[in-house]
Amino acid sequence: IITPAATQIPKATKSKVRKQPPKSSGDPPGAGTKKKRKKTKDPDAPKNPLSAYLFFVVKQRSEMSPSDSELDFRNMAKKIGKTWRSMSKDEKQPYVKLAEYDKTRYEREKKLYKERQ
Repeated sequence: IITPAATQIPKATKSKVRKQPPKSSGDPPGAGTKKKRKKTKDPDAPKNPLSAYLFFVVKQRSEMSPSDSELDFRNMAKKIGKTWRSMSKDEKQPYVKLAEYDKTRYEREKKLYKERQ
């Protein structure tokens, strides 16, 4: 006599089958698997403007003591980020001003660049 419990396959032995999305019949084999080529950037194009935070990071990295230079990049970035977040708006103002100047520089260079094209 075969019982219903004996005919069931234990869960541990069932194989998992992943469902594949349906393929369109009009697509050639391998369609959609090619990588897109990255556009080459024009070396004459103006560089993007830096943010206030990036101006701060550049200054902090140059001012770090030799004991801090032993930090790996991740911990150094954490330390600089924590310092930036703890600063008041007045303390950030010089860096914000630099970012504004850099933004105007970028817009001016971008305008000249587009005129040359």
